[in-house]
Amino acid sequence: MESSRTVKSMNALRLVLPALLLATALCGLPACNTMEGIANMIPSGNSRGEAPPKLPRAQKGIVSAIPDVGRLVVLRDSKTIAVVKPSKPLVERYGFWKGTEQVVIRSTDNSGESIIELFNVQGAQRVDGLLASKVTNGKPDWAASVK
Repeated sequence: MESSRTVKSMNALRLVLPALLLATALCGLPACNTMEGIANMIPSGNSRGEAPPKLPRAQKGIVSAIPDVGRLVVLRDSKTIAVVKPSKPLVERYGFWKGTEQVVIRSTDNSGESIIELFNVQGAQRVDGLLASKVTNGKPDWAASVK
């Protein structure tokens, strides 16, 4: 019975392996090159067969982003929740603002002039924007966060 349970766990792990590798890359954690190594990183209960503790609500719903040409894909739990399109096609930097309600994107093009824009994640609507050269003395705060 234990070996059948192990086989089922390993099969389930094979399904989530790509997401785990992405998560380790995004979080800066060292990647494992074996499935057993990754399995050891996941809570699997204790020796009495009890389930692992549930994560607190604050740790659920991890939000991340992946820059692409002409857009920033915002993910929650590895699922796309928004595709934000800045004014310029090359995303130089980005960061979240007001927790994860908004995203700040610094983008540029071949001209070299960068623009910094603030977007709501929900709906991917642009809230504000200015040239990067106009950010002075750390103001506005949201723009200085990616300067």
